[in-house]
Amino acid sequence: MINKNYINTLLKDIITDDIYIVEVKISNAPKISLFIDSFKGVTIRECQIIHKKLASEIREKTDDFLLDVSSPGITSNLIVWQQYFKLKNKKINLTTLNGENFDCLIEEADEKKVILQLNNDEKVPFEYEKIKKAKPIFEF
Repeated sequence: MINKNYINTLLKDIITDDIYIVEVKISNAPKISLFIDSFKGVTIRECQIIHKKLASEIREKTDDFLLDVSSPGITSNLIVWQQYFKLKNKKINLTTLNGENFDCLIEEADEKKVILQLNNDEKVPFEYEKIKKAKPIFEF
């Protein structure tokens, strides 16, 4: 059976050090959606290479699957700490589990927490498990 643990195990031998997994989604059929990123960005070619290697591994178990490998869109929710780190000194919109909503600037981010600068210049640390959702704010 194809599940997230199985996919993550396969990815350990496929993903290079500079690329990180943002999310693995598995839905009916089964459709496998893999979202990857890196601090320098992800190219279409890198997605193709990972797709080819992962599909080859999955085919050893089953031919009944659909695989999509891409980077998350610029308006996607932030899921892993690396995304916060990548957006250091950038604005995000953050909603806490308590329902508070902030437009703020990412000061620092590591594996455990993100430090945000609020509009009043107050710096507030947030542990990721207290964040309901966060999205980048792009100003054009």
